[in-house]
Amino acid sequence: MGFFERLKDKARKDPRVVVLPEVALDKDGVIREAIRRVKDEGTAIPIGLTPEIIADSGKRDAFVEAYASRKGYGDGLAGGGDKSRGLKIAERVLKRLPAEVFFADMMVEMGYADGVVAGRYITSADIAMTAKLVVGEQEGQIISSIFFRQPPDGYPLFDLIAIADMVANQNPNAEELYKIIVTSATTFEDLTGIAPRIAILSYITGKPQAVQITRDPELAKIEAALELYARGGHKWPICQAQMDAALDTGVAKRKGAPFTDRPADLLIGPSLMLANPMYKALERLILGGQSMFITQGFRRPIMDLSRGDSAANIANVVAACSVRAQMADQTGERRKTDTFFLKYAS
Repeated sequence: MGFFERLKDKARKDPRVVVLPEVALDKDGVIREAIRRVKDEGTAIPIGLTPEIIADSGKRDAFVEAYASRKGYGDGLAGGGDKSRGLKIAERVLKRLPAEVFFADMMVEMGYADGVVAGRYITSADIAMTAKLVVGEQEGQIISSIFFRQPPDGYPLFDLIAIADMVANQNPNAEELYKIIVTSATTFEDLTGIAPRIAILSYITGKPQAVQITRDPELAKIEAALELYARGGHKWPICQAQMDAALDTGVAKRKGAPFTDRPADLLIGPSLMLANPMYKALERLILGGQSMFITQGFRRPIMDLSRGDSAANIANVVAACSVRAQMADQTGERRKTDTFFLKYAS
C-alpha cells in the first residue's frame, strides 16, 4: 500500500471537519469535484463555504467581534474598553483579507471546524496572511511548505520523497532553516508514520572544510542550522548532501552520508532558488504517481493549494489536513468541534 492510500486510511479512521472556502470562485468545478471525492473516500467532513452560508449562519459579526477581542483592539477591548472603536479597527484590518478565508479560519479558531484547505484561486500570500492573523504559528515551528511525491509502482530509486521549503521562505537564515527542518520532519512523520532521513541539499556531502565555510555564506548557514539541530537533540538522521548521495545508497556509502540502507526521503532546500526547481523537476520527470503540496507550521491545519492542483490533488490535501488535525489533538486534550456548521456539510 502506497503513501496516499495509507494517508487516506488514517484519515478515514477519524475524519475531521475541513472547510473549503473557494466554492464561489470555482468556475471550472475543480473544488466541487474535490469535495465529491472527499465524500466518496470518507477522509473528512467537507464544508464548501459560500457567501450564502456565511450570511445564513449569522456568525460573521460574532467572528469579527471575537477576532477584535482576541487582538485587544481598542484600549483593552477584551476587558471592557472602547468596543465600537475596536470593532472599527478590526473591520479595517479584515477589509484586506479574503472574506471567505477569514470566516473559514475563524471557524477553526472558534471550534466549528478542524482545518481549512484553500489557495487554488486565492493567492498564497492572502492565505498565509489570514492564517497568521487568525490562527498563528505553532510554537517551535515555522510556516513553510512541503511537497510529497509518490512515484508509480516499480520505480527504482524510492517509494516516496518529500521536499521543503518551496514558497514560504525564500532565503531563510540559519535559525529559520533549522525550524524548517524540524517542522518538515514532524509533518513527514505525522503523515507517513515513518521517521524521515533528512538531506539538506548542497554541492557538498558531509562537513565542509573551514575555508569553504568562510568563503560561502550558504554553507555557513547550513552548518549553523545543523549545530542548532544537534543541540535540539532530535532523533532523525541528517546530513548536508549532494543529490546523488541523498538518493543513491552506493554513492552515500562512498561519500560518507548516512543514507546507506535506504535513500534520504526528506530533502530540505536551503533556499527557494534550489528547492523550487528541484520539486518542479521531480514532479515532471517522474511520470505517473501522485503528488501533494501542503503548508505547515500553523497552530491548526491551514493548507495552501497550488493554482494547478487537480481535484485528486486537492482531495489528497484534504486527507492530509484531516490527519494533521488528528495529530494536533494527540499533543493535548482533544478539542470538541461544535456541530453548528455541520448542516452545511457538502
